Amino acid sequence: MKAPGFDDFIVFTNFENGFTRLPMSDIAYIELSYRRSFVNLKSRISVEVKEDGEAIESQLNEDFFRVHSYLIINMSNVREMKNGELLFDGGRMLHIGKGSYVKVKKRVLAYYAEEREKRIKKDREA
Repeated sequence: MKAPGFDDFIVFTNFENGFTRLPMSDIAYIELSYRRSFVNLKSRISVEVKEDGEAIESQLNEDFFRVHSYLIINMSNVREMKNGELLFDGGRMLHIGKGSYVKVKKRVLAYYAEEREKRIKKDREA
């Protein structure tokens, strides 16, 4: 496994006039609001940050999907979906409303199909 590079991290402004740098792979989901957001990690720790959704989203990679105006999930950490809930690596659970569940399910399944194809192609090239 390669060591994380600069692009594998996201930097947030915290409320102590400093910053917090987090590996994107540790993020399960992000709850967005106007003046502050909550970055929820796989380890069940939540980090409060100053950025709004647009500022956060501009730093994220293709593993992330905006479910609602107030919620972004890391698809690479979704372990299971059932009964309107997402279960993330690390055990975090998140309820998804009926209106978004089908859309999220389709997007996550497409993401995993794309990732599988990338791995197959990479294995063939090796």
